Amino acid sequence: TSLAALRLVRSSTDDEAARAVLAGWAALPAEALDAAEVEAARSGRGLMLTVSMQAAERRVGAARSAPAVTRLLQRVAWWQQLASSEVGLQRLLDQIVDDYPPPTQDGAAAISKLLRLAERCGSLAALLSHLRSLQSGAGEEEGEEDTVQLLTMHRAKGLEWEVVYLPGWEAGAFPRPVDAAAAAAAEDVSAAPAASASQRGSGSEAGAAAFPG
Repeated sequence: TSLAALRLVRSSTDDEAARAVLAGWAALPAEALDAAEVEAARSGRGLMLTVSMQAAERRVGAARSAPAVTRLLQRVAWWQQLASSEVGLQRLLDQIVDDYPPPTQDGAAAISKLLRLAERCGSLAALLSHLRSLQSGAGEEEGEEDTVQLLTMHRAKGLEWEVVYLPGWEAGAFPRPVDAAAAAAAEDVSAAPAASASQRGSGSEAGAAAFPG
């Protein structure tokens, strides 16, 4: 249902996503949804807008679920506002999960997987595109043990792996590019105190302590 909610945030006219969210989180009965879809098709307004009008007018079908539908509509509007404010996909997903926590362990596991995918994809459009490719068979689902994640320094903050590669570290490109002359000067400056300490020591043991390895 959280995935359907993300699709609905992306497009309010996604009737398939709207039906899934209305059935799952507003407990709208199937017969009420069927009737709303017929009305939506006739009016061209879309399912979500049609149901919102039915709930506002307390019409038969949506009347029993009107409070839940009203709350859902309010939350969807807030999610869309969050998405347009560019707070980030993780913040958007966190808000959706806070508003409608998964009721089962399987649901919680699915949310955790979705959050990891969101971290990798970075944007709502990229996440939905990736999930569509998986559903169509055009892509392969990423495993947890044998995948390589390519992230910026900022996106990797707070995450942990058994093995981490830092490309460009030896070349002086991380955390920022450094030209050869500046690098040599910096190395000379940093080595001076150790060299001085070595000279004050007696014999090779002092030098070994100052320059291990």
